Amino acid sequence: MPQPLSRPLVPLVSWALAAGVVAYLATCSLGLFPVLTLTDRKSWAWEITAFGFFLKVAQDNRKKVADLYWAKALVCNAIAAFGGGFLAPMIVGRTPVPLMEETFVWMVVVTWYITHNIPHFSDFLGEVLREGPGRTMLSIFFGIFKTQQIVGAVELASKA
Repeated sequence: MPQPLSRPLVPLVSWALAAGVVAYLATCSLGLFPVLTLTDRKSWAWEITAFGFFLKVAQDNRKKVADLYWAKALVCNAIAAFGGGFLAPMIVGRTPVPLMEETFVWMVVVTWYITHNIPHFSDFLGEVLREGPGRTMLSIFFGIFKTQQIVGAVELASKA
């Protein structure tokens, strides 16, 4: 069985995507520590990391929500992205973090739309993000953003 035309491009695109993000953050940010702690507001480090996180969640849940009505699938992706980060603040009587940042809403919608409604692009993107450098970059984004969410929820709970 012959490989699809896009398959030979996957490693190249994966390396190019990872190199582009690293080059951008290296030239536009204030250093490694502000990027890793998401305190750098000069570059788009926070936005890139958050979008990468939501893209990973949408790609991971693609098959699980494929047969659901679009609104339910969108809500399932949002719940998968935030889970305890939504519930923990509510338990202590605080506003959940996802409701305090309006950027999360459009990122969840855009990543869900890309993943579920642009099939060829989404399939290719899924392959790129499963390839070595793309997977590593996405895992780093996921780890940074999830850690920032957990620390933020703990700080919010400690003020209760």
